[in-house]
Amino acid sequence: MKTYRIEKIVTREAVSGKKNGILVPIWKNTDPIEKINPRYVYFLTCKAGKMKGPYLHTKRRGLLTLIEGRVLLVFMHKGSFVEQSMDAKKHAVCADIPAREGYLITNPFKKEARFIVIC
Repeated sequence: MKTYRIEKIVTREAVSGKKNGILVPIWKNTDPIEKINPRYVYFLTCKAGKMKGPYLHTKRRGLLTLIEGRVLLVFMHKGSFVEQSMDAKKHAVCADIPAREGYLITNPFKKEARFIVIC
């Protein structure tokens, strides 16, 4: 599994220049991420203090992009469990999860985490 830091771009009102939101480019064909032919795109949340999974996609790889919150992504690597911290406070974070690699999302923090997933 690889992770990539993704920029959060502040958007502004055209007239006043005041901040009105953010734009997070989830995937671009010019990214250094190995190309993917999206078959399924969805929004996923993980409530504070909860876990989701474990998941194991046997036929497809996934790009799991954390756009808000913090989580621990737990996965198996060479026979051992590894925890990857993901924190979207300054940057969105994308985990590139290969087919046949199981993972679990755990949110031990106080705020809900939000993801966009491309498979």
